[in-house]
Amino acid sequence: MYTMLKKVKNMPNSAHQTSTLCVVVLPNKTQLHIAVGLKCRGQEVISQLSQLLGITNLSDLHLFGLSLEKEKDHLFLDLEKKLTTYFSKTWKQTTLPGRVVLYLRVEYYIRNGRQIIDGKVRSLYCADLKNRVLSSQCYGQEGLYFQLAAYALQADLGDWKEGMKPYFTPQDYFPPWILARRGCDFVVQHTPDLHRELRGMSTHDASLLFIEEACGLSDVPLTFYSMSKGKKVNRASLLLGVALTGVHIYDIETAIGGYHLLYEFAWSSIDCLKFQGRRFEIKVDSLAGEVLVMYTQSVMHSQQLLKHISNNHHVHLNTKHSFKQLQTRERRQQREVYIRDSTDPESEESEDELPPIKSYLDKARQRHADTMATITLADDRDTAWGSSRKGQKKTDLAGLDQIELSVDEPEEMFVDDPEEITQLTELLEGVSVDGPPLVTVSHWIDISMEMKQVLKWRACSLSLDQCRENVENLKVSHMANSPEEHVDTLHVDTLTYKHGQEDIIF
Repeated sequence: MYTMLKKVKNMPNSAHQTSTLCVVVLPNKTQLHIAVGLKCRGQEVISQLSQLLGITNLSDLHLFGLSLEKEKDHLFLDLEKKLTTYFSKTWKQTTLPGRVVLYLRVEYYIRNGRQIIDGKVRSLYCADLKNRVLSSQCYGQEGLYFQLAAYALQADLGDWKEGMKPYFTPQDYFPPWILARRGCDFVVQHTPDLHRELRGMSTHDASLLFIEEACGLSDVPLTFYSMSKGKKVNRASLLLGVALTGVHIYDIETAIGGYHLLYEFAWSSIDCLKFQGRRFEIKVDSLAGEVLVMYTQSVMHSQQLLKHISNNHHVHLNTKHSFKQLQTRERRQQREVYIRDSTDPESEESEDELPPIKSYLDKARQRHADTMATITLADDRDTAWGSSRKGQKKTDLAGLDQIELSVDEPEEMFVDDPEEITQLTELLEGVSVDGPPLVTVSHWIDISMEMKQVLKWRACSLSLDQCRENVENLKVSHMANSPEEHVDTLHVDTLTYKHGQEDIIF
């Protein structure tokens, strides 16, 4: 030990270098410079970054990791290991390279932006998703990319302003294949219209919507690793994507430079994951006992890939409960807003859908009042039915015309169910606790129809009695020459009259 220090003392100034410059590239392309030493670990770099960025809630930073570009692929570092583990052997000596470049990237994706408490961490997370959207290749969801661009512009610039000239670069918000298909002029012409529709939305809400919609693209919330199908194949032919919900495997199409999905394995369907050197194996239920074999670029890639998959599964289990709680809370808030809008008395004067509903309710009330009036009229006629036969004839004949007019008159039909209209009335006006119980409109309609049938039947029976009396009067006129028969007839009339008087007195 003493000898080594002595050699170090005799070395030139370049050899006495105990720290080097570490450039950390953030998702928003910002570069931060940090001094690191031989024994520096990844966690120390994260701590220095949090201080420089002013991030107080370090728990949100666990979603991010440090990666370095190795063999044309990004490899996440184990934050508990020294940085010398991932660089050349010269780092294990006393000399250090003049510059080290690391990338701060999202290592574990989540589905809801509200799970991130710190606003600065959320903005970094949103910036990382923007980079992933630019490389996304979901060709069947072209419209979603335009909506994502509008959310991103609202989050970055705020409200659209009148008379603004082209204020964004299409390459910063759209993947290359959309620009090749539609052209930059088309994008610059139509995207501001979508941005203008978001006027009044806060940048916070716009970023949350961007995170939610971006995670709807199948190839965005993924961390890709280049794989090959054979041991002796140096060229990458597969992409293994580590997602929050499982593992995705894509086939690389070298002719067009794209990829398409081959397998999508959820965590619950994976039986076994293991590696032996560069050989990486996945055993899944859906493969009917077969083992899917791939090869990584190096043993270090295999170790880091297995660790990343294991940690991602743990993050999925830990955030699953909080994600469900957020979903339940958002659904409850949506229901409260819906009920509040439906029962708000101020909304009755709006020009939306309430006036037609109000007209329906007014018609229902009027129909209910007419039905009650018909039933009251029927009750009055039943009371007057026991009156004198002569007075009854005139009243019932006049009432018969009214009944026939009421029966023949066409009724107004409602498209909606009357019971549903009554329920809407109860919602808007409320129900009195002390008042009489409400009866459905359909029940009153049934009573009204039954009373109409009874009144019509009585009217018909009355007309039959009148016919019988007319026949008797004809018989009396033909038998007027016989005295006895005349007395009998008078006797009958007298009895009938007295019977009528007795009915009145009784």
